[in-house]
This record gives sequence, structure tokens and C-alpha cells, in this order.
Amino acid sequence: MTTRLLGLDYPGRRVGARITDLDLSPFGIELTELMRDSLPVRFTARDYALDLLSRSPLASDGVHAILAYCAAAPIAQEMAQLLVERGVGPVPLVLFDADPCGADALWQGCSACVAEADGQASIAPLSTSMLSDLLDDPRALVDVLEKDLSDRVLKSLAADDLSEEELVFCHEQIVRSMLDYLIYLVSAYHSARPAWGGSVLHIASEGHPYCEPWQGASQTQLIRVKCDRADLLRHPDTVEAVSAFVKSH
Repeated sequence: MTTRLLGLDYPGRRVGARITDLDLSPFGIELTELMRDSLPVRFTARDYALDLLSRSPLASDGVHAILAYCAAAPIAQEMAQLLVERGVGPVPLVLFDADPCGADALWQGCSACVAEADGQASIAPLSTSMLSDLLDDPRALVDVLEKDLSDRVLKSLAADDLSEEELVFCHEQIVRSMLDYLIYLVSAYHSARPAWGGSVLHIASEGHPYCEPWQGASQTQLIRVKCDRADLLRHPDTVEAVSAFVKSH
């Protein structure tokens, strides 16, 4: 009998192995990755998870566990709660280098996008205090970030020898890519961290700093894998740990 898992791993923006690189098929495990090129525009982890589930009508059928990488962990937790409300589970979570996505992680993501957007341009950064004031209003926060990134990208592209058509196309593509990522982080930050009744296996690379019990889980098991972050999702110890955990639940 096939064991069905759901996977949440933000597409792009990093070098290294991805959840889809886990070689689980020899163990009779089928993985469905829910985060693809077209991503939700939702501002809470619950709404983001609901949108992902709605795009795959069979996603909740016979699910044994949800796998999530980094800041997708809070979204996976909300998804597990949604499945409970549909009469499925409680399913366990398998998290990889999990990040609860607090304010610091959100600002790091914003800073990375700003640096990327600036290129050769130089525009004064947004005030951290102003952004902090918007944390409780995720839609307003995203609107401010979109305007800021749009201005930065436009100024940076103006230095290139582009036709008007090329400029519009490049501007739209770059801003959309950055905004998708920031919406993902904003939604992860806005998670209620529900106690859905399931357990967590947290598989962490050697240098990963977060190793606390996962808030909302019935229990958390931490496994350290002797590898760097880029190789975590292809390491044989990771595959073995996932298989053993899933088969035992």
C-alpha cells in the first residue's frame, strides 16, 4: 500500500536539495509537492494552506504526513489543523531546518529582497520601525513592500539599455518573484500555531540554530544530520529518518 505525503517547499531562491529530491519511492512513499510556480496571494498561514489544498482536490485523501522546509513549517501546521477539521488525522509533521518565522526572519527576507532589487541603484531603506508598526496588518505591509520594491527595481532597470516593452516585462517579473516570496514569509509569520494533536519530527542540518520543541505539537523529536543545509534533503540519513517516522505513525 502506498503511503501518501504532502510537501511544502518554497520554489526557487536557494541552492541545494529540495523536498522533491528525497528518494522515498523505494519505501512505498508517494510525495505530492503543493508549492509550485503559481503561489497563493494570502496573508495568513491558515489562508495560505487552505489555498494550497484547494488547488489539489485530492490532496487531503489518505494523507499520512506533511513535510515542510524552513519557513513553510507554520503553513504546514495550519494545513494539518485544516485536515483535522475535515476529519483527517491528526497527521504528523516532518520539518526540515524548521523556522517558526518570527519577525527577525521576516525582516531578513525583506532585506534580501531589497538588496536584490537595488542592483546598482541606491535608495534609502524602509524604516524598520514603520514596518514593525504594520506587522499586525499583513495586507498593508505587503502593499508597502510592493511599492518599495517596485520603485527600487524600476530605478535599477533604468540603468539598462531596455526598450519600454522589455522594461515593463522585466519589472513585472522581478517584482512578482520577490513579492511571492515576501507574501509567503508574511503568511508564515501570521500563524496561530494551532495544537492540532499531531507530533513533529524535526530533521536539522549541523548548523541549524532552531532546535526547540515545536509549539502546538503533541511532542517533538529532533534529529541532527551531519551535513550542511544544502545537502540535508538528499542525505541518506534524512531519507531513512523520514521513512522510519512515517511508517511508525
